[in-house]
Amino acid sequence: MLRYVSKRTMRWTAVGGLGGRLPTAASLPAPWTTRFKSSSACIADEFPDHPVLNSCVFDFPFDGAEYNQSNGRHKYNRRVADWATEKINASMGAQNRVDHEHMAQLIALLSVRNYYHEAIEVLQFARNNGAKPHISAYSQVIASCYAHQRYDEALQVFDVMRRDGYRPSFVTYSRALSAACKAEYHDMTLNLFDDLFNDCDKLTFDSISIACNIVLHSCGKHEDYKTATDIWQQMTDETIPKSTSTYTAFLLCAINCKQWDGFYAILDEATTTGVELYSQSYLSMIQSCARAKRWELVVHIHHKLVSQNLQLTGFAIGAVLMAYTKQGAPERSIEIYNHVLAQGANLNTYAISGAVTAYLHLGEYDKAIALCDKGTTEWPAAGMLYKLKVQLLIATGAIDDALELLDEKKHLMDRTTSCYRPLVAHFLEKRMYDQAVHYSLVLFETNRFVAVADWTAALSAAIALPDKSHYWTLRNWIETRAPDYVPQIPDELLLERRPREAAATPLKLLSPRRPLKLL
Repeated sequence: MLRYVSKRTMRWTAVGGLGGRLPTAASLPAPWTTRFKSSSACIADEFPDHPVLNSCVFDFPFDGAEYNQSNGRHKYNRRVADWATEKINASMGAQNRVDHEHMAQLIALLSVRNYYHEAIEVLQFARNNGAKPHISAYSQVIASCYAHQRYDEALQVFDVMRRDGYRPSFVTYSRALSAACKAEYHDMTLNLFDDLFNDCDKLTFDSISIACNIVLHSCGKHEDYKTATDIWQQMTDETIPKSTSTYTAFLLCAINCKQWDGFYAILDEATTTGVELYSQSYLSMIQSCARAKRWELVVHIHHKLVSQNLQLTGFAIGAVLMAYTKQGAPERSIEIYNHVLAQGANLNTYAISGAVTAYLHLGEYDKAIALCDKGTTEWPAAGMLYKLKVQLLIATGAIDDALELLDEKKHLMDRTTSCYRPLVAHFLEKRMYDQAVHYSLVLFETNRFVAVADWTAALSAAIALPDKSHYWTLRNWIETRAPDYVPQIPDELLLERRPREAAATPLKLLSPRRPLKLL
């Protein structure tokens, strides 16, 4: 069997671990200013003309492999492996010797037909029997595994390839780098990035840029901003070309690491240098910023997107609608909503929620309720739309309808804070303090994370009641669950606790076991 490398223990063994060492300064070669050949030439040389690959003696009786998504198997099961075993036995002949060229042809044939598992088995058999195949056989197996997203297997074959004494080409190295990145092995990605410059001495600027892009993507996934910035700086110092993919990878890394200053700087640099990001790049950045609740960045990125005449699609539509509303421009959200609607864009629940939120902020409750009803008809399990409708009903004064809808649909909602918060505010305004306290208690019981404003509203209602039992319940809750919020509560809402009266100490009688001493 090829050496098994698990997700938990996968670390590169050909070189020592990084141990925090930066894989750029010491590994990038000094003579970057010399071009040897183009990237297209590197790719063309990946599988050079070779008699083993150009003349196959086997008549393959099976179709190309198509794998079942549920179990990961192809329709022939063991038939392909049995056929390969039969051909190997036939090629060995009476002398029982493995034919080197036949083994290489068989591995190449299985790889081209996408039977990567069988190709790995034949490769292992050939190695164990002293018939180490040509380097192209390893490369084709790696390419087949990578094409089917079998990244662990691709990395195992790559490791075996190097341990067998072969020096992989840049194309094979780039597949291994990408496989390690996509398989979430960041340490291995950095180690491979180091080894790439030791094994591939004729790298073009474009090839180096491709390798750096892969590492930048891995840094973004694992929030390794320091490595990303050092790679970026060295690319700048050595005048390595930065493509659209390079800028996108670094910008997404800055967003994931919450390095907003770096994000602004690189985004402005892209604009200054004339690099036009792809539409998908902007959409990915909008999505990441929306998840981080950085609405001002979403608006900023949308301005860049509009300046390049690119269109909003998918999740980004809702993110932009929500961002303009959160930034105090709900009318701009409605304008964008009407524009994408006129273009026939497919809107999801998040986009509908963004439009409803904008109508809610504008006070156009009838339009918002109509849009909510339309959305819940199309998506009956959309809890976000039901939360918005509860808020709309409260805003229109239909409290009973809001409570009925909340009780009926709260199992579809992830959090109900936005529903109970306006409800408590409504009862506080009406001076119905008992109801305000009741729904405040429900709010705290059903939601783990609440704001300091919710505690302030609850204490304001409870302190107004003659019976202070609910007040002290809420007071104990905030001191236990959110002690950091206590200093932010107004002083007039923090009643002094009465000190407990000291209990009278009972007199202790002399123990009968200790007799009195007579004078």
